[in-house]
Amino acid sequence: MYAKVEESSEVVDVLYAIVLGSKTPKEIEGKLRQSDVKVRQKLLFLRQSKVVNKDKWEYTINWVVLSRKMLNVTKELMEHYIGFSEGKNKKGLEEIKNNLKEYFPKPLLVGIFKSYSMAYFKGYEKLSLGEMMKTFLKQLRNIEDKKLKSLNKNLLELKNILKDIPSKEQELFSGLFEDIES
Repeated sequence: MYAKVEESSEVVDVLYAIVLGSKTPKEIEGKLRQSDVKVRQKLLFLRQSKVVNKDKWEYTINWVVLSRKMLNVTKELMEHYIGFSEGKNKKGLEEIKNNLKEYFPKPLLVGIFKSYSMAYFKGYEKLSLGEMMKTFLKQLRNIEDKKLKSLNKNLLELKNILKDIPSKEQELFSGLFEDIES
């Protein structure tokens, strides 16, 4: 029916609605302006994935499972960045990948998800968990050091490593500029 929760942008809007206070299917339908059938299908999928819990007619986020899924996609992203790095950056990223909970504790992951949930209802596009974490890591380069330290001092180390790694997009088009200069 749907891709894995980590990869699916189709069901994440229901999670956004729950995070922002819509607890019943009727409230979620109203918040998302989607049909009863569609919302219930998404809720069933999310329950089967153990990302939401149901108590009578109210749904809540299972933050333990959602945080774990967010860490898993972050680990995959770290592996991607390791492939584009070398030397001390590569070693640093491998250490971060092996200690992700220190860099992304559950309260930070909850904060990232809640922030993006609010942004979605202000008009931002619907992102899967993987896309959300990739966007966060890209934006990490632009966040002031002082603000990063207040979130988690370890993120400053990650920022400094990531800023030295060319993005995939830069890598894809690097040959273009070499051809022009020749």
